[in-house]
Amino acid sequence: GINAEYGTDSYSTVCTAIIFRLCGSFFNMWRRFCQWTRYSNDKCRRRTIFTAQKGTNTYDVFRLFRNITSSVLLLGCAVTPLYYLLYPHTALMASSSSPSTSSSSSSSSSSSSSPSNEIKKSLPSNDIVTQKQIQREMQETHKDTLSTPVYRIVLTGGPCGGKSTAVATISDLLLELGFRVFRVPEAATLIITGTGLLPFGLQEEEGRVFEGSIMKTKIALEDIFYNIAKAGNQPAVIICDRGTMDTRAYMKNEDWEVLLDEYGWNVVDIRDKRYDAVIHLVTAAIGAEKFYTTENNTARSENLAQARELDFKVLNAWVGHPRIRIIDNSTDFQRKIQRVEEVICQIVGTPRHKGVEHKYIVSKEITPELSQKLGLKIETYQSEKTYLLKNNSSKGYDYIRRRGQGQTYTYTHSMLRLGEDDDIDFAILERSISGREFVTLSKTADPTRCTIVKRVQCFTWENVYYQLQTIIKPEIELTILKTEVEANKVIQFPSFLSIEGEITGKKEFSAYRIAKEYNDKVRDININPGHWKENNDMHNAYEKLKWKKNEE
Repeated sequence: GINAEYGTDSYSTVCTAIIFRLCGSFFNMWRRFCQWTRYSNDKCRRRTIFTAQKGTNTYDVFRLFRNITSSVLLLGCAVTPLYYLLYPHTALMASSSSPSTSSSSSSSSSSSSSPSNEIKKSLPSNDIVTQKQIQREMQETHKDTLSTPVYRIVLTGGPCGGKSTAVATISDLLLELGFRVFRVPEAATLIITGTGLLPFGLQEEEGRVFEGSIMKTKIALEDIFYNIAKAGNQPAVIICDRGTMDTRAYMKNEDWEVLLDEYGWNVVDIRDKRYDAVIHLVTAAIGAEKFYTTENNTARSENLAQARELDFKVLNAWVGHPRIRIIDNSTDFQRKIQRVEEVICQIVGTPRHKGVEHKYIVSKEITPELSQKLGLKIETYQSEKTYLLKNNSSKGYDYIRRRGQGQTYTYTHSMLRLGEDDDIDFAILERSISGREFVTLSKTADPTRCTIVKRVQCFTWENVYYQLQTIIKPEIELTILKTEVEANKVIQFPSFLSIEGEITGKKEFSAYRIAKEYNDKVRDININPGHWKENNDMHNAYEKLKWKKNEE
């Protein structure tokens, strides 16, 4: 209560005073005990505490036991404030579960017990949270993330895509940038080389055990490397030669579902939460056939047709991850590796040139009937972006994002800063966080900007990864196609999408501005936000768009 009302400093002062007072009480009790001992020895030298002999003073014995009992009680009183003084964040957590909060959560106990509802219950309704409380709790929850960031990046793709060369080149680059580099070997190669078995041609049960063993080996190796990297005090990058979802490319859908159920795995956990980015290097069998070979890997036996099919399956297995980059064979091999380096620089937060991410207005989403007709694999999830108050005058903004599929969620904290040159972005931090950190940061949400909720459809087309984002809160009926490609590369849009215009770099259509423009309308349920074209700024910008039709 003291901490919640007066702040951390006053709380520490009161705890210190209590401890000094208890020290004085212990000293006084010890002085009385010594006086009683001397008195007892003078009166009866052979008398013991528990035996009342001749001349025993019964009142003195009673007073001794009274002092012992009091000392135990005082010791318990001293431990509690001392603990909260050394670990004040525990008091913060205790104060956050006050009767007002518990009463509000009990009123909503009839709702679903999903993770999103649990987080909403723990958010304060109208409580006033002091800045010192927020800073202290953020320091505690972010002490691992902010001190030693560890990035986990997957290099995947079909056989003979250049992964081994890319790993060596990336390692040298990251070491020059001041990162520690950890390279996780390919688990499949280890097991295939050791057992002499190949995933093709195995019996159903044997194949499921084989792939499950590969996947468990991947997870174990990655966890070992991650724990070692996290124990250090230097930023680190873990490069994984293939990841958990690569296993799905070698299995039937029904066998994959059985494998997940058998080991208690969840796709969102092993795909989205586990890796910060996925880089897919297209096999040389697609676009660079004359360079395709299996001689540099004894565990590789695929011909050109099998390599193409496997590359497609691997890419589809990763569809749904929030950060996929596809590196094709449109350039020579040296430039291909340089493109991988540029992506790595973007992920770890070093300066990069714009022109990689493109956004376009699309008339509508892809319907389930259309995706089924086209045979298009689509992963759909919901994303919520909340902007935070800024603590300094630097250019840029901070936001947290909750991304969910079904009842499983991932959380991200991004701190974006702009440099002096408008052509360069500085991503200081973009890391996965826990649900607890999400709740903590939510307390510093910018009250002038509403939370943006999107429904996102992810799919690949012609070796390009697309995200079709529809804003569902506020309900402004705006659908945006987002893709990341190399600069100056011509984009071949999917023929089934109706592209209305490019909005790359248009501030009027940024989520940051939309969150501020529609803040009042979202918070007032009686106000209809209306169609996005009813907004003057967005409509005027729309009329001036640079058109890029498919026929162009």
